[in-house]
Amino acid sequence: MVFYKFNIWTTFRGSGQSFKHLCLASGGVPRDFLSLFLKVIESMSEGAKVTKPHVTDAAIASIGQKMAGIGEDMEGDVNILEKHLHGIKKFVYSEERTNVFLVAKEDLEKFKEFRQALKELVDMRLLHIIDSNTSCAPSDGLRYEAYLLDVGLYENSRPRNFISIEPGSSDSKGRKDKMRGAPKLGVEKFSNFSF
Repeated sequence: MVFYKFNIWTTFRGSGQSFKHLCLASGGVPRDFLSLFLKVIESMSEGAKVTKPHVTDAAIASIGQKMAGIGEDMEGDVNILEKHLHGIKKFVYSEERTNVFLVAKEDLEKFKEFRQALKELVDMRLLHIIDSNTSCAPSDGLRYEAYLLDVGLYENSRPRNFISIEPGSSDSKGRKDKMRGAPKLGVEKFSNFSF
């Protein structure tokens, strides 16, 4: 058994948003938070402060464990789930260069296989639902669900030309326009895997 000597408050003090980023990277799951925190401090020298890139690097290093869960306790086909995840990541991370996306509720009703895949990816903590009933900005009269890509799916700890949207962030009037302005995922392309 390994023992660590650290003071959690000293480790995060003065390190900006790193504690909040650790909460985000763990998806709000206490077990994942502790596991990720231990990975972060294992890679640091004594007295160093935790930074967002430290947390992101640890999450990226841990993604293999989550990916290994694809296929365990699944109702659907493993290949289909992997293709959905690949397509979502390609659209959100590679093309749109952000971490949040919107899916129209009416599309989720039409495309049941995609809805099931999305649910399973959330259960596996590869995606995180951050709002189950929102509009888009500018509004088009439809209702959406907002999802967050897991930090471990990033390609590196400092992505360039990347807009990171924090769940729950709002302006001085309480509006969540950054989340509402996130790109809309066209679910119909997942019905024939044209990505």
